[in-house]
Amino acid sequence: MTVLRLDRVSKVFGIVQRWLGRRPGAEVRAVSEVSLALDKGERLGLVGESGSGKTTTARLIVGLTRASAGRIEIGGRDVTALAPADERHIRRTVQMVFQDPLSSLNPKKSVEQIVMLPLIAQKIGSARERLDRVKELLDQVGLPQRYRHTRPDRLSGGQRQRVGIARALAINPDLLVLDEPTASLDVSVQARVLGLLGELQKKLGIAQIMVSHNLGVIRHVADRVAVMYLGRIVEEGSTAQIFGSPAHPYTQALFSAIPVIDPAERAQLPERPELKGEVTSAAYIPSGCAFHPRCPRARPDCSSVRPEPTAIAAGHTVSCHLYPLPTLPLLRRGRSEPDGVSRAEHDQTVGKK
Repeated sequence: MTVLRLDRVSKVFGIVQRWLGRRPGAEVRAVSEVSLALDKGERLGLVGESGSGKTTTARLIVGLTRASAGRIEIGGRDVTALAPADERHIRRTVQMVFQDPLSSLNPKKSVEQIVMLPLIAQKIGSARERLDRVKELLDQVGLPQRYRHTRPDRLSGGQRQRVGIARALAINPDLLVLDEPTASLDVSVQARVLGLLGELQKKLGIAQIMVSHNLGVIRHVADRVAVMYLGRIVEEGSTAQIFGSPAHPYTQALFSAIPVIDPAERAQLPERPELKGEVTSAAYIPSGCAFHPRCPRARPDCSSVRPEPTAIAAGHTVSCHLYPLPTLPLLRRGRSEPDGVSRAEHDQTVGKK
């Protein structure tokens, strides 16, 4: 069952030039025509450098930010145009775990009050049933009951993140969106939190999207990986495909930064291209392939023609001119002829008719 589907979703922010008076400035295209699908119980890793659009995509999914274009389906229902009164559907189906648990938890509330809040907001159960549910959730995330009346500032980072996970699980969502859930934690605590998320996924079958710049984490927790650059997904596939045979030059360079301790293993790794320059501002995205100014394998057409996703293996797609689109049959006079042409030639011919 498909829990989530994004169809060419975009988000554009406008910049106001205050120093010249309140007038429109450049537009920032934070997310551009992103398409994704996630099945029940599946775990997707969303990776890329800072500014690639990962967190904005996550916020679009949970309804914290409105899409400028495209369609977002949650549980088969289009939620992009829901009225505020109907947004409860999103909250019941999708929950988010934030990067900094201390800033996302109310410092004036106890753990019990924090975890119980979604149940109250969704009007689920009686007071007694809500209390029982809170106790059950704390057991699920491995937080002792003695912390029920403790405030977040008295907890460790790992304990606070467990509270955030318990709060997200309170109303039995179908999808958890995790924005850098272990970024502020020590390595040992990271392992325990990731282990907890894995156990919950197996036990409850909750789909998960994990936004992270930590490729080592994604490699061990995700079933599939989507690589983002300047608001677009440039490569997507299974974890084994992306880490074993990265196709896009950006993915290759990104993964070359993963430290390999074993010298023998490091010697067997293929040489990866090094990136040129810095990440371009999302307010001034280059034409064609946005990665071409930094790409060591850029060709002339990369600066003028935007590459479309190309399937290079089952379930593995890449948007790069190094991988030509498969040939398509050209339709003439209502019949299909076997002569192969490129997609551009096919579209051009069809457009003339």
